[in-house]
Amino acid sequence: MKTPPKIPPSRPQDTPQVALEIERLVMALQGEMERTKLQAALKLSDRHNFRELYLLPAIAEGYVEMTIPDRPQSKSQKYRLTAKGKALQAKLSKP
Repeated sequence: MKTPPKIPPSRPQDTPQVALEIERLVMALQGEMERTKLQAALKLSDRHNFRELYLLPAIAEGYVEMTIPDRPQSKSQKYRLTAKGKALQAKLSKP
């Protein structure tokens, strides 16, 4: 009886894949921005889709942070890039 060939474990990529939505958000974010201004910069009208597809994944992956993390629903809430987000922005800005 033959033994099945061993499959080598997959290697992590040198540069992890970043969702296109996160890339667009990172490139649009300048300094600290309100959700409405950030959404307008991306030309997105649906708040729910912006939040679910762009903002929450970017926060979860550590590219974006809230200026008032203790009060996520604050009307004064703004968003800014983390060091990881700034590094991605710099990488994407290179020709």
